[in-house]
Amino acid sequence: MSPKVRRTLISAAAVLLVIVALIATAVRLPVSPGNWRSDSEYLWRSLEPTVRMASQAGLWVVIDWHVIGNLDTGVGTNSDGAGADMNETIAFWQTVAPFFKDAPNVLYELVNECEGVPGTQWRTMTQSLVDTVRATGADNIVIVGGVQWSKDLSWAAESPLTGDDIAYAVHIYPGDSATTWAHGFGDFAATHTVLLTEWGFTGEPMNPDDTYLVGDVATYAQPLLDYIQARHMGWVACWYDSDYDPPMLTIQGNPTPWGDLAFAAMMG
Repeated sequence: MSPKVRRTLISAAAVLLVIVALIATAVRLPVSPGNWRSDSEYLWRSLEPTVRMASQAGLWVVIDWHVIGNLDTGVGTNSDGAGADMNETIAFWQTVAPFFKDAPNVLYELVNECEGVPGTQWRTMTQSLVDTVRATGADNIVIVGGVQWSKDLSWAAESPLTGDDIAYAVHIYPGDSATTWAHGFGDFAATHTVLLTEWGFTGEPMNPDDTYLVGDVATYAQPLLDYIQARHMGWVACWYDSDYDPPMLTIQGNPTPWGDLAFAAMMG
């Protein structure tokens, strides 16, 4: 094991211990397509040890294929290495799904955020991904996100996917008006399992173009938390980091206002 990999795993172990101390019950592990394709040993050197450590800590683990962009064309959006097409996504899950198929605490978030694909086409694509996972023999819970950067599940309300152990995901940020929540996911959550797998806010984004992240507790975070709790939706906060928006920590390691709210909500 190289010193770099060893340091990475030690850091991951330390973070997981803190997450457990926060009374968290789940951790989401984003796998960047760029990192995956550049390291042929990523599965056993990075992903498997982290999943194993999280499992030993008693956490649910969400493996997230962290595409940001158009899965039809493979063109990424606003992030280097985040693009992947359908063929690469199928190949990823054909490798990863059977590897963790005997781990009852591991869930598969099939695609992070697809953009530019209409709902009817997205339903066909995601049904194919669900079927791909099941064809490997894996019966782990699969999580399927909405369209428009995972904001909109109205396509699923019109025609839900077929199969067992399917949950749905939305990503809601301050730029997503509360007036869209009911149509986008709230009504659907009354009859199907919907998880909020990304949310959070910042006062000043690191990238000045990311104005959709600018928000606060009173007008965004607390109302959204109240909304999803009333619908018995599970959630995963992001990001437990100081270098990626929206950060839950300052560079000194102290909670940001977003971190304060998320940590308090975890602890009840």
